[in-house]
Amino acid sequence: MKKTVLLVIFSLILLLSSCNVNADKGGRSGMNNNTDGSTDEVEEKIAADSYAGFLDALKKSGFEYTEGDESSEESFFSVERQYVLIGDDIISLYEYETNEAMEADAACVDSGGCSINVPGRSVCISWVSLPHFYKNENLIINYVGENEQILDFLEANYGKEFAGAGR
Repeated sequence: MKKTVLLVIFSLILLLSSCNVNADKGGRSGMNNNTDGSTDEVEEKIAADSYAGFLDALKKSGFEYTEGDESSEESFFSVERQYVLIGDDIISLYEYETNEAMEADAACVDSGGCSINVPGRSVCISWVSLPHFYKNENLIINYVGENEQILDFLEANYGKEFAGAGR
């Protein structure tokens, strides 16, 4: 009986010690166990529901970026466009006062990301690369490109794209 109890306790200790517990709530990485027994490092979500939060998430993820200058170009949406440059890649951000306002504009983007039909006007866009649209809380993020590191970052922090080319 004592052997069985000791064996159970020893097994629990081994099981608990092998778990990867990330005590840092803002953590960025963990381990994902694959069906073949191997593990992959996985990016965890960083709270980034504003333009400032997005910049913080980029910095925490190790990206070097430059904030875009004020732009005179017209926004597709009801709020001004802000953007960051990562190398030659541009990520456009649209920050809203409320989630409802963001969702209203997000609903105007067609599933392929090539048409935006806001009340009073319709815009068809010929992108230079594949479009990707993400959203979170009060933020719409638009990335046009194929950089896997950027796409991984966006998906890890904003989930699957709601419109665009998909992956």
